[in-house]
Amino acid sequence: MLRRLSRKGRSDSKSVLAKFLDFIDTPIWALPIATFIEQRSVVFDRQQGNVALYEEIHKEFSDLVDTLVECFCADSNIPLNQLKEALRNAEAERLSIHQKTNLEPIAAAESFNVFVPMMMRKNVELQLQALQMIEPSTEARRRKEEPGADPAVVDKSTPQQPDDDSGLVYGPRGKNIYDVNALLQEPNRLNSATVRSREEYLKMQRDRLLTMKANEREKQMNVG
Repeated sequence: MLRRLSRKGRSDSKSVLAKFLDFIDTPIWALPIATFIEQRSVVFDRQQGNVALYEEIHKEFSDLVDTLVECFCADSNIPLNQLKEALRNAEAERLSIHQKTNLEPIAAAESFNVFVPMMMRKNVELQLQALQMIEPSTEARRRKEEPGADPAVVDKSTPQQPDDDSGLVYGPRGKNIYDVNALLQEPNRLNSATVRSREEYLKMQRDRLLTMKANEREKQMNVG
């Protein structure tokens, strides 16, 4: 009898975990979580850490996760304690990388020490994506400036850059600057105005990227 109950308990736990893993792979969970992480990660800078602000944002994130988890439990008629037990008993080696990635926000909501690295990683990721948005137009400008270049073959689909030559995103010979931290640590080569211009331009590209992501998620919600 006890063995049957034990097996039934393990079976129920696996069933609950499977349902929850399906849930966190849907837009209902993924969209608000991803939007929060992207929008709030901008302040998570390794050089200028603001612990008090980080703790405040972590509290907001934990509240968001709690709300979504409670909605899942209510809709699925699963007690919260049963879900927590299923998550505790989850065997990491049986989970795919995708499932582990999806579960990271749960761990981040529980632990500040998981949350901060997650947000810093997203901040760096978005900066690199913003720089990659700049790179095609940088290459188009380089081709245009080459001797004998035909303006007609320059890719007109790339975003237009400002007409001034203040070096917002260009290094020597039009080379794109990727190492932002190294860039800001070159006072002998860059004056403060140039540094500020590059920071502002990078921020503009990041904001544009976030807007594009938000619009794409809105389309996904409308389709769903």
